[in-house]
Amino acid sequence: MKPETVAVVIESPDNQHTSSIGNDSVSILTKEINSELIMIYGVIKENVFEVMFAFPIPQNLKELNPLKALELFATEFGLKFQIGHKKGKFMYHDAFWSDSDQIKIIDSESSDKSFTSFFVKIEPHGSKSRIEVHTAFALNINKYESWLAKQMSTMIIQPGTVTFWIDPEKNPKAFSEGINYHWVTFGLGTEQCTIASEGTNLVATMNAGTDRELIIFSVIPPVDQNVKHMVAVTFDSTTLCLYFDAELLHSLNITDFI
Repeated sequence: MKPETVAVVIESPDNQHTSSIGNDSVSILTKEINSELIMIYGVIKENVFEVMFAFPIPQNLKELNPLKALELFATEFGLKFQIGHKKGKFMYHDAFWSDSDQIKIIDSESSDKSFTSFFVKIEPHGSKSRIEVHTAFALNINKYESWLAKQMSTMIIQPGTVTFWIDPEKNPKAFSEGINYHWVTFGLGTEQCTIASEGTNLVATMNAGTDRELIIFSVIPPVDQNVKHMVAVTFDSTTLCLYFDAELLHSLNITDFI
């Protein structure tokens, strides 16, 4: 995740849950940015926010208190663990006596990547231990990344086609040096794509005018300035194609830029 996105969430979260742990605090932040729900989890030490993770999370957690959202997120994508004699995927503000002071993941495969956060205080008392859990969870990163990849692959929900005409009467001197035209802007999932001509080039730009601006193609179409031309852009979940007078002019893989 881009550092500037993390900074925006920390500076102006939509929702925040903070609780003390000794002299520090554990904070959970959520914010929707460009139709994507972001959760940041971290520790505040001496007024400095130390980010432990920053993840896009399911949209159905949007209206929840961040603590509840984290609990459901950890339950959905978590690994089962054991603290003392207690087992679960999420623990918060729990205290108990146990014959064991062991902390371990109990359902992870050797190939599983994980992120763990165990804020736990253990005080031995003879044969037993007093265990205080502030927050504890373990995320199965393999499972989460599979979900995230699926979200990205289905970001463009429906295939689409956008068309426009280059008309010498309405667009005089289009595709001449020094002459620029904006032709169309349309949505690709949560992103915006703008088609414009800059001199002799037809240029497609993602998120024009933002800090995420990215040119995805720049081609020179065979324009005859004495006749009308039809331009069509088709897209689905994998490919974007540019047609000029019904002939394929350019194509590219959407997953390269979304």
